[in-house]
Parts: sequence; C-alpha cells; structure tokens
Amino acid sequence: MRRRTAAVAVLALTATAAIALSWTTPVRPIAWTPDPSDPAFQGRRTGLTIVRTLDLGPGAGPEDCAALADGRLACGLADGRIVVVEADLSGVAGVMANTGGRPLGITVRGHDVLVADARKGLLRITPDGAVAVLRAAWPEGDLRFADELATTPDGGIWLTDASSRWGQDAVAQEFTERRPTGRLLRLGPDGRGGAVMEGLGFANGVAAGADHVLVAETSRWRILRRWTAGPQAGQSEVFATGLPGSPDNLTLDSHGRLWVALVGPRGEEDERLAGRPLQRAIRFRLQRLAGPKPQGLRPSAVMVFGRDGRLLGLFDVPHPELGGVTTVVPTDLGLVLGTNRGRKLALAAWPALPPAEAPVGPPTRLSAP
Repeated sequence: MRRRTAAVAVLALTATAAIALSWTTPVRPIAWTPDPSDPAFQGRRTGLTIVRTLDLGPGAGPEDCAALADGRLACGLADGRIVVVEADLSGVAGVMANTGGRPLGITVRGHDVLVADARKGLLRITPDGAVAVLRAAWPEGDLRFADELATTPDGGIWLTDASSRWGQDAVAQEFTERRPTGRLLRLGPDGRGGAVMEGLGFANGVAAGADHVLVAETSRWRILRRWTAGPQAGQSEVFATGLPGSPDNLTLDSHGRLWVALVGPRGEEDERLAGRPLQRAIRFRLQRLAGPKPQGLRPSAVMVFGRDGRLLGLFDVPHPELGGVTTVVPTDLGLVLGTNRGRKLALAAWPALPPAEAPVGPPTRLSAP
C-alpha cells in the first residue's frame, strides 16, 4: 500500500510540475499530424561535387543569393550587408548596401534588388545603394517575419511572411508551437496588396512560374502550388509532401525545374511529439532553463523536381562546413549554395539530370492542402 501511495504521489508531483512548467512557457503548442515520409524519396541520394567555396567570415550566414545582370551574385549576410560576389565564387567584389536588419530573401527586378528582410520588411535597393522600405516590418507594419520573395513579369511581388506570431529571434518558439500562421502575399510593384494564402506552416521559399506560384511549408515538410492562371486559377494543391527534410528556398531554373534546398533532415523527436503539445512545451521550458547550446550545422540536401512534380534528383551536400543549406541558385557555372548559419558559399558542379520533359520517379501526390 505504501509503495502504491508513493507511486501515486510521484505521478501527481510529475503532473503538477509538467503543468507548472507549461503554464509559465510563453509558447502554446498544438497537436498536429505530419504527412509521413514518402518512400519514393528514400534510397535515391547521391552527393553533389563541390568545386569551390568562398569564406565570407565568421557568422556570415549567406542565406540567399540572386544572379545579377552581369552574372555576379547579390548575397544577404547576417549582419545586414548585401555583398556582390563573383560568379565563380573567386571573391567578393564589394558591398551593395546594408539593410540594418537580417536579409533573408533576395531577387532582382530590373535594375533594382528586392530584399525580404526579417527585421525591416520588404525593401528595394537601387543601383546607387539606397535602401527604401516598400512594406514595413512589425510593429510599424504588418510583416512579422518577411522571409522570401519572387517577382512577376509585370513587376508584382510574391512574398512569404513565415509567421504571424513570432519573428526572426524566436524560431525555436515557432517550431515548438507548430501553429500554421504563415502567409503568402501578392503585392504590386509598390508593395501594396494582401495575403492570398494563410494558415501556412512557416511559409518560406517561394518561386513563381507563368501560371502558378510554389511556396514551401518548412514546418510541414511540404511544398504547395497555387494556380494563378488558367481554369484552376485561385486553387491550391500539394505539389510535394513527405519530404525527407525541411524545405527552405525554392528556385525555378530556365527549364522550369524546381530546385529545393533542404535545410535539415526530418527530426525523429519532432515527429514523435507531434501529437503531444504539453511535452513539447515542457521540453522548450527545460531547454530555456538549461541555457543556450552551441548549434552545429545540420546535414543538408538538394532536391529537384520536373514541371509535372516528378522527382528528378535528390543530392546530399557532402561538405562538412556547408550544413544548413538554405538556397540553391542555378547558374551557368553550376549550383551556388547558401547557408543561414555557416560562413561559406559553395559552387557545386551541375549534377547529371534526366531531361526535364522525361523525368524519373513516381509522380508526386496532388491533393488539397
């Protein structure tokens, strides 16, 4: 009887502690059901061949790059600088501007460079290096976590706002909660416009085609497609799901192939605790009490899909200093890889690919998101 009473007391104390910990935790996790890992993506991996790396200094974090008209690259760094890098990664040509924030997404529109800055919002950089705010970040504006962007031929802008609750400095809270509060915005050239998709799980990379736009849900391990023209205009569907890692930036090449940076693998513990929000809240609180730990570079990979959603290739990034790859930029010289935590850019040789019109692998499942 005493042992039973003691066991009940221990359980009661554990439950009380759990409730107390979760009550004081600022996050509010929800239960969610991840799409299972798609077996079509297993056992098909090969490694990229790294031709050259460019060291940009400690903590540089070249999250994204965009090709300029002359072939050089504009890359955003963690300290706010937009640097111009030689096409072959032989060196840094100069500094275009400093946003004063954290540039994440970069694209080129005419002579200007547009930037999705997590702390400043949607920015335009003119050739003389002047920085103008097209749409402000919270609290002055409505962008809580401007992440990535793409442009349309008429000068319009597709912009992801990763979270409506948390900003750049609270990514751990966002991924603990798993609340789908991200948005995809359709904006005019001046930054005016609104959301066309809401309730996204950490809305991240975005790529615009002639009749559709693709957006990555990093915390849901999937990519959505929204039709912008044709009989399905305004409708959304799942383009690829059950991915083997977390999709970050998306890039369409000149052949219509979609390149996807997988910033890290699926987390086994994240999947195991998906339906246990209280345990996730406790884990978050305990991690905060323990203090910050050094964050290593996670193993990354690159995926490429054909226009019909079929997998064309899945490639590991073998270089030990290139973990956390967030972007893939196809160029004439190869694939430029950027990372949000590392200090280096990399140039990878073009991998062998089947023709885009004759892809390999089973078609990706298409359904309503």
